[in-house]
Amino acid sequence: KPTGYWRFPVKVNGENRALVRYAVEDGVWQWKGFGAAGLARELEQMENGQSKKPLSGKILRDYKLTCDYIQFNIESKSKNTLGGSFIPTANAKKIMELPSDPTGETNEYGLSHIQQLRSTFLERKSDKQEGEPHE
Repeated sequence: KPTGYWRFPVKVNGENRALVRYAVEDGVWQWKGFGAAGLARELEQMENGQSKKPLSGKILRDYKLTCDYIQFNIESKSKNTLGGSFIPTANAKKIMELPSDPTGETNEYGLSHIQQLRSTFLERKSDKQEGEPHE
């Protein structure tokens, strides 16, 4: 479900340094936050062709797991659906324990695959917590 938040890169000397977050409330853009320096740098690296993929400029945020995916190769014709493929950020790979490709290629996932990986990860995490001793 869309949050209505939009994040824009803050550039200093031509380099992404952070992301600023805005939302439209009552027809007026309102400032909502500032930060995400690591994500801003990673987005810039992808934009500069290190991912070799045409980016859409959209970031899919998983608030429960606090990680992001960068959208590229848009296939959906509807503004309200997320089509195309997504590249997990370094943080998403770390949190969800996604394997690294030894060739350096970036793995890409469709939205349904991300949802499946997320469900599997949350189930594993829940199973681990149930097996831990309680004090």
